[in-house]
Amino acid sequence: MIDYKPKLFTVKVRRGKGFDVQPRGELIDGITHMFSYGWLIEEGDHSLYLGEIAYLPVSIDWPSKGPAWVASGDLVEVKQKD
Repeated sequence: MIDYKPKLFTVKVRRGKGFDVQPRGELIDGITHMFSYGWLIEEGDHSLYLGEIAYLPVSIDWPSKGPAWVASGDLVEVKQKD
């Protein structure tokens, strides 16, 4: 079952092993932000992230020049206290 509730993540951009960091990636590296589930990345979307989840930033304080989505492999969930 897919959990669509927004979650808090810290962006940790991958480096090396075929992952070239673009300027948009450098801009968001280290940012902690709320994201919601976008879609499962499948063949034809972006093969580098095949099988990962695309997460969408959910608030207006996301950098305007930041990417529209972030792959799950570049996100570390921040555990929030209940």
